[in-house]
Amino acid sequence: MRMLMATFEVNDRGICNINQVVVEQVIPHWTLESVKGARKGQRYRSLLMDLSSGPRRIRASPPLPSGPPEPTLEKAVTPAY
Repeated sequence: MRMLMATFEVNDRGICNINQVVVEQVIPHWTLESVKGARKGQRYRSLLMDLSSGPRRIRASPPLPSGPPEPTLEKAVTPAY
């Protein structure tokens, strides 16, 4: 389980509340306190270092919005009186 959790953490850096996300998405049968304790251990930190030094997954860019662009206030024309 630690390997699964560490792989998730290495591939998804920058997630807020990583402990909660791990419980919800990776190992739901663990408690939040179990995940916190596991991540504090030296064995887990060593595993993270090993995984971090290897090839990393490249995240895809978010999809571009479809449809016409939204009008902006900068392009609005004020009527002449």
